[in-house]
Amino acid sequence: MDKNNIIWIEVNKLHPSQFYINEDSINFLRSKFDINLFEPIPVIKLDEHLVMTDGHTRACYLVEKGFDYIPIVEETQELDWEAYRINVQDCEKKGIFSALDLTKCIVPKDEFQIKWDTYCDDVHDRLSYLRNPCDYSALPYWKEITFNKPQYIKIYNEKEWLQLSEDIKNKFKRIDKFFRTKHPLTQIDILELPRGYEFRTFNPDSEEDYDLALEIIKLSYDDTDITKDILKGYIKSKVYDESLWIFIDEINNGKKLPVAFGMADFDPLMKEGILEWIQVLLEYRGKGFGTFLVKELLNRLKTKAEFVTVSGDCNNKSNPIKLYRKCGFIGNSIWYIAYEE
Repeated sequence: MDKNNIIWIEVNKLHPSQFYINEDSINFLRSKFDINLFEPIPVIKLDEHLVMTDGHTRACYLVEKGFDYIPIVEETQELDWEAYRINVQDCEKKGIFSALDLTKCIVPKDEFQIKWDTYCDDVHDRLSYLRNPCDYSALPYWKEITFNKPQYIKIYNEKEWLQLSEDIKNKFKRIDKFFRTKHPLTQIDILELPRGYEFRTFNPDSEEDYDLALEIIKLSYDDTDITKDILKGYIKSKVYDESLWIFIDEINNGKKLPVAFGMADFDPLMKEGILEWIQVLLEYRGKGFGTFLVKELLNRLKTKAEFVTVSGDCNNKSNPIKLYRKCGFIGNSIWYIAYEE
């Protein structure tokens, strides 16, 4: 190592992008360390952080030895910086903010190989989803990784479906066709409700609100099997956000009558908003209340989410895709859910 061409920087100014250290690797350094053969740590300025792109074991060893400064060199390779941003965020979630914290990350070799490989695969999947969520999966990411799909259900994107033979298609007992589309959370109009109407946030502690929401949903869908217990179960979900369940109330002689109900989720891991229910009572349709609900939810989501997705039945007579297009959703990914039983 040419000591004239390196920079020495304070340990606490280096941000790791890895939160596991292989115990066997650091044991090797402990037994055969030679400062004259030591390679500087490659780093990149990423947002507000000076991020280590490699060399975490070497940095960890120097921290153990009490070094206050570490030799660095600028990373010259073009790497996947979005992946590194995720790595940095995940390090911080685990309490790893600087090279000083790396000594807490040492794990046995077998554990390192399993956990780090699994984590890297997870980051790859998350990035693939983020880059094209509606084509990546028929489901929001949080459902994709938690949903235990029964074997009798087959899911195909449109390209896969079109390649199936008619003989295979005819064996399915039922086939549902869904669209998925995305809103980038830009150019969202702020709309004011007509006089005599107002938004109201759902109260999860109110039995009456469950009954009112359930009534609107059931009147909007003839074949729904949703119950109050199911609604209450949604409250326990990791993507539940109290601000994203809303009514539109009609104010009549001081009384409030809900005429529409909207519900969205927020996945903090992916920073994804997901529209779930947008329902307007039949006699109030055609007056723009669906648009009001969607845009109000988008405005509530834009302070926390980076994008919003929604899916819907392509065969729904109310043609929901028309509403979402009007509200700024883009893309037209099609998925087929086929049932063998």
